[in-house]
Amino acid sequence: MSSNVTNGNDGATKTHGNTTYYTGAAKEKVGTVLGNERMQAEGKVEKLQGESEYNAAQFKGQTQGVKDNVKGHAKDAIGGITGNQQMQAEGKLDKTSGQAQQKANQY
Repeated sequence: MSSNVTNGNDGATKTHGNTTYYTGAAKEKVGTVLGNERMQAEGKVEKLQGESEYNAAQFKGQTQGVKDNVKGHAKDAIGGITGNQQMQAEGKLDKTSGQAQQKANQY
């Protein structure tokens, strides 16, 4: 959990997931040091929530990247067949954008 890339879908972001995770980890550690089992348990729950949000954002980003990549391939192919250079260029842009989105959200 090191990337802070956001995906803009449903409020789930890698950044917020990371923040929640590390806040929970700190709370868990402080709870352990102080012998406060409740604080320790709350920290564990926050860590799990952060990890879940991070993974959800990562999955959504991967999915969007695949969608854009497929759409780009289709536009590029149709533009090439019909001689529509603008559609072909848009397809290449969509493919590049989709591939970048997929790379940014690799597991």
